[in-house]
Amino acid sequence: MDNYKAAKWRKRRILKIATKKLPVSVIAAFILGVLSLIMFIAMCIISVINLGNAGQIVGIVPIISLIVNAWAFFVSYRNLKREDVKKGPVSVSAFLNGGMVIVYLVLYLLGFYIMFR
Repeated sequence: MDNYKAAKWRKRRILKIATKKLPVSVIAAFILGVLSLIMFIAMCIISVINLGNAGQIVGIVPIISLIVNAWAFFVSYRNLKREDVKKGPVSVSAFLNGGMVIVYLVLYLLGFYIMFR
């Protein structure tokens, strides 16, 4: 009978503790942000090695990364508003993806400025 009461007490105790979770979408957004950062560094290295004549792939990959980072930032920002989510990883994901969106936009604006000057 004591084991039954102890088990019942443990269940009550577990139910009272609210646990915060980490959605799969936030994990995916974080991974996409890290991959985008790695691709950005790789594209910069490839461009420097080829003295700026790396071809269209080096220009197309950042556009795709910009779109992916904008989506990942939107997912992270939407999860920041929720109450039952861990804020640390969501904040890091939002900061990383938002920062990469800004970097890509500045890069393209600078390129357009140089091209049409």
